[in-house]
Amino acid sequence: MAIAEKDEKKKRIAERLYIEEGEQVDEIAKVVGSSSRTISRWANQGEWKKQRDILLASPHKIKAYMDRIILQVMEGKDAEGNPIDAKMMSLKADSISKMVTSRSKVGDKITANTAFSVLKDFNFFLSQMNPDLAKKITEYQYLYIQQKGEGEIT
Repeated sequence: MAIAEKDEKKKRIAERLYIEEGEQVDEIAKVVGSSSRTISRWANQGEWKKQRDILLASPHKIKAYMDRIILQVMEGKDAEGNPIDAKMMSLKADSISKMVTSRSKVGDKITANTAFSVLKDFNFFLSQMNPDLAKKITEYQYLYIQQKGEGEIT
C-alpha cells in the first residue's frame, strides 16, 4: 500500500473516531499512529468539530444552526458574510423555502445516540468521583438506551 493510501486510511479512521466517537486528538493520534499535530490539521481542514457538533446536537441546537443559515440567505450573504449577487439570490429563494420546511420538521426529541454520548460523558465524570456508584448506574443507563433503541427519546 502506498504512503498516500495509508495516510488516507488513517485519516478516515481518525475522522470517524473524532466525529462519531467524540475521541480527543491525543487519543486518536495514539490509535492511528500519527502525531497530534497531524490529527489537528486534518480536523481543522475537514471541519470535523463542526460535523461532530451537528451529529451530537440537540434539536434546539439544530434549529438554531438552521436559523443562522436561513438568516444569512435571507440577508443575501454567504457563510462568510460576503454579499450574494442578484442572480444567485433568486436561486436561493427556493432554498429558503426548503430550509424553513426542514426546520419545522426538527422535533424536540433527542436520538438514542445523543443520549448515549451524554451518558458516556457523565459516566466518566462519575467514575472519577465514585467508581462503585458509576458501575451501578451505568448498568441501568445501558438498559435504558437498549430499550429506546435507535428511536427518539422524549
